[in-house]
Amino acid sequence: MHFHCFKGLRQSSDFMDWINKIYLNPSQSDQAWSKLNCDKLFKFEAINMWHNVLIKGENIMNKHLKSLAHQVNDYLKNDNKADAKKALTVSIEKLHDLRVATRKWLAVMNPDDEMVASFKKIIQASNKVRDMDVFLWEILPTFPESWQADLVALQAGLQDSRAELNSQFKVLLETELVDELVRAKKRLVKHAHAFESAHGRHKMPFKEIEKRLKTAVKELKLLDLEDKQLHKIRLLIKRLRYQLEHFYPEEHKALALTETIQERLGLFHDQYQAMNLLDKHQSLLTPHMFEQTYAFLQHEKQRTISALRQFLTK
Repeated sequence: MHFHCFKGLRQSSDFMDWINKIYLNPSQSDQAWSKLNCDKLFKFEAINMWHNVLIKGENIMNKHLKSLAHQVNDYLKNDNKADAKKALTVSIEKLHDLRVATRKWLAVMNPDDEMVASFKKIIQASNKVRDMDVFLWEILPTFPESWQADLVALQAGLQDSRAELNSQFKVLLETELVDELVRAKKRLVKHAHAFESAHGRHKMPFKEIEKRLKTAVKELKLLDLEDKQLHKIRLLIKRLRYQLEHFYPEEHKALALTETIQERLGLFHDQYQAMNLLDKHQSLLTPHMFEQTYAFLQHEKQRTISALRQFLTK
């Protein structure tokens, strides 16, 4: 009887809603249990099983929510007016940490949760700031030394834009997203089940991950991919990596592959965004310098994707 009951439960499309009803509404449980015709021992086992899942999921989600709250707090507190250079360096590091913590939190949320859109704002609203950080402190220094004097105006202009965008982002954090963090914490404490359904519902079967990863690798080997297609593959690889980290940490080979691809495609994306920034701010460069820097990035972008393809064909 236990096996029959359990099989019926697991195969039911309403399993999550049903078990939450049983767990959270004992007064309504008699009718639901009798419908399944399960004995008392199985009832105890089922509720105990779901309770353990809830606790596990709550711990995982609580961990990521605490991390996100900590990073938001650190980012907002960074305001060292006495040492502007140090404050900028810390701001760049804290923004990166904040974005990573946000992605990890989103990875354990149910994609259909109404609060997902609010937390995605952290990534969306900080994209331009992050793109400028990468350009100013990672891309710009790679240009030939002989060009640097002609890039001073561009650097100054981007730093001013960065400061303005960063201030706007902080206002958004303080006025909207901090409240969302508080609301998420209250919901996590009071209604763990509402969040917990995410822990299993958007878990991708490992075979599906392998299939998508294999398809992505095959597509990356093609020579006629457009930048937008590569961007879509990058987002897919990022999602697969988070799935592996959260649900299949023992799959070291697949994890290593997604990490390498994400790193190389991340560099490609940074170079692509740098070209967009150059195009947008070309008035800060002489026409000749704009052509040189644009061609330089185009060449580096092609080198990056060629190196990735060479790696994948080994």
